[in-house]
Amino acid sequence: MAARTTRWNTHRAQCMLHFQLPLSLVEIAEAATGVPKILNHQGRLLDGSGNLLGGSGTDYCFKFSFWSNATVGSGSQVWPTSSSSITTASVRNGIFNVGIGDTTVGGDTLDYNFEDSDTNFLRIEAAAQISSSCSSGSSTFEIFTPRFLIERFENHI
Repeated sequence: MAARTTRWNTHRAQCMLHFQLPLSLVEIAEAATGVPKILNHQGRLLDGSGNLLGGSGTDYCFKFSFWSNATVGSGSQVWPTSSSSITTASVRNGIFNVGIGDTTVGGDTLDYNFEDSDTNFLRIEAAAQISSSCSSGSSTFEIFTPRFLIERFENHI
């Protein structure tokens, strides 16, 4: 079986909620088709005036899910199959790095089979921690809009 490199790409876009998400790439080398266990993702968090959030390091709450289209309020959630878990990540000078699927930081197991669809969209929700907590009842999550396209690139070697 030929080795194959698959790259997952989230397009750069300006968000309506004044969040900006830069390009995020992950390369996975595998001998057969499969599911990446963790997708590394880097983003930028800004306030409504365009100021970078987080200063020298502030924890924020994030939720990640995959959807069937880019329009918030429509489409079907395809991952996770239930409500998204809350992931905590430090934001420094506006930059955050997360591992989507990293269960050690509270994320959901990345068990979605990307072979099922060539087009998926990443929904990101973010909230400031309240009293060092990310519980759904204490934090108000804002949804990045539109959702970000995740493309699959395959190179057969």
